[in-house]
Amino acid sequence: MERGFVFKVFKRKKTREETRANFPRTKKVQRNVQMPILMAANNDADDQISVIRQVLAIWHSFVRCVGIYAFFRVGHTIFVHKKKHPFGNRIKRWIPYELKEEGEDVLVVDCTHPKNKTITHHKGSTTPKEVRAGDTSTENVLHAIKTKHRYTTKRGKVTKVTCDHFDIDGLISVFSLLHPNDAVMHEEVLVEAARIGEFREYDHVNVTTPASIKALRLCSYINQVEKEDFNLPFVGNERENCLLKYAHFLDYFKGHVIACGTCDVERIHEEFELTMEGEEEFLKVLKDAKLVREHKNDIEKWLELSTTVVKLPEPVHYYALFGATIGTDTCVAIYSGNRYEIEHKYTTFVDIQTRETQPRLDLTHLAKTLNELEDEKTKSGFKWEVAGVTDTGPLLRLNDLSASARLTKAERYHHPDERKINPSSIPQSAFLEIVKSYLTFGQKEMAQYAKNNPIEGREVDCVGDGSGYMRGKNWTWKEMQTLNANVDWSKWDGKRRKI
Repeated sequence: MERGFVFKVFKRKKTREETRANFPRTKKVQRNVQMPILMAANNDADDQISVIRQVLAIWHSFVRCVGIYAFFRVGHTIFVHKKKHPFGNRIKRWIPYELKEEGEDVLVVDCTHPKNKTITHHKGSTTPKEVRAGDTSTENVLHAIKTKHRYTTKRGKVTKVTCDHFDIDGLISVFSLLHPNDAVMHEEVLVEAARIGEFREYDHVNVTTPASIKALRLCSYINQVEKEDFNLPFVGNERENCLLKYAHFLDYFKGHVIACGTCDVERIHEEFELTMEGEEEFLKVLKDAKLVREHKNDIEKWLELSTTVVKLPEPVHYYALFGATIGTDTCVAIYSGNRYEIEHKYTTFVDIQTRETQPRLDLTHLAKTLNELEDEKTKSGFKWEVAGVTDTGPLLRLNDLSASARLTKAERYHHPDERKINPSSIPQSAFLEIVKSYLTFGQKEMAQYAKNNPIEGREVDCVGDGSGYMRGKNWTWKEMQTLNANVDWSKWDGKRRKI
């Protein structure tokens, strides 16, 4: 201790025997008994987990298969839907026309508007040049739909459509925007129906196509329902009548379009619960068209004057009469008993794109001349009269001067066989000679004036065709009035009196 030794206390290590003495034999036996039980329990748990994993794997595989199948089915459905309905239905409803209201979401068809977007064939409109593709508003609307013009897509922000009047071209234009896919599917029939309704030209003289027959039936349905259930054009309150007509026809028109387009008239009975009306007018037009064809040799075209002379024993339906004048803009109708009418067609009231036209010639001086040529008896009770160039269809005819016999705008719009045509004292040959001379002089005078005084904004190749007659597209009212104002009719009067 004194020398600095450090004593450590060491614990003696137990011997094996002593260790075994602390753990009895029974403990070892007990451990050996429990081990198989625990191992069996662990094996059962592992088996259950394995089964669950297999089930989950199968389930995940099933879900993946279902997902892939659903993906392809949805994709196929979308593909088929897009194929059948390639044009989005952005425009949802028709609204009444308001002249003073401006709406970014409103599209105006078949008429003009000072502020809103338009698709029409009417003069002076803001219709984009790229959609002016046809002769009718319907053709322009369908062209906009097929080319996905901004007015018919999301970019245009248009959701409503309107029109200030009711007629066949306006109705089909509105319908086409509300049902673009159906309209494109039946495009041929709808375009032909718009042409028949707007220009009253049922193409029957040369070749009658299946589309023409279907379109005629559709027009006949519209006309007959309008006449029987509502009122004729230019009768009563036009705005109120327009609302009622659109409300009715837009509800049922789709069924009739499908029926006429597919020639499945029975379908509208079963699917749409409708009755196909218009049979009476349809048969009337076919009958009158047959009469016109029987007198095909009496149809004469003055192509240089864009005029057709049609000679018939009796007046007929407009669709049959103007069907013989397709490609020209003025109709001279000659009926038995020296009954005559001259009419500028609607093709010069609007802008058509498939061919060039001549500017309308004012017929008021011709009316004055014909009055001078009538005998005293005719002069005492009748007078040749005509509206100005801006009328929808200036009709030169011999009118009864008695108040009760004066024709209203609506009666002038009626078909020739629905109005009385008074006989003239001027012989037929003399009448035709005077008319042709007047038209020839007037057109050449306008062409000469345009040559000496180029019209601002009018391309040179649209002024004349080298023969002394005007040809062009999209004539404005200002151009027509200027040209007519510079025709010196005193020169024609002098030449006529020398003959």
